[in-house]
Amino acid sequence: MAIFSLYNEIWEVSLLKYKINIIDDEKHLNDIVRTYLEKEGYECTSFYTYDEALMHCDDDVHLWLVDIMLDKNSGKIGRASCRERV
Repeated sequence: MAIFSLYNEIWEVSLLKYKINIIDDEKHLNDIVRTYLEKEGYECTSFYTYDEALMHCDDDVHLWLVDIMLDKNSGKIGRASCRERV
C-alpha cells in the first residue's frame, strides 16, 4: 500500500505546471523566451511594459524573468515596487 501512496505523490508533482511571468519590452525576444519555456512544459505569461506587469505583482507564480532595462523603469525598481505592494 505504501508504494501506491508514493506513486500517487510522484504523479501529483509531475502534473504541477510551473508558472513563469516574463517582462521584456522587446516583443520578439519576449516571444522567443516564452515559446522555448512553453515547449519545456512551463505555463508562461508575457508582459511588455512595466505598468502592465505591476498590475500582476500578486499573481501566484514560481518565477519572474525581468529585463532590467525596461522602457520606463528598470527591472530593479519594479521588483522593489512589487515588494512594497505585497
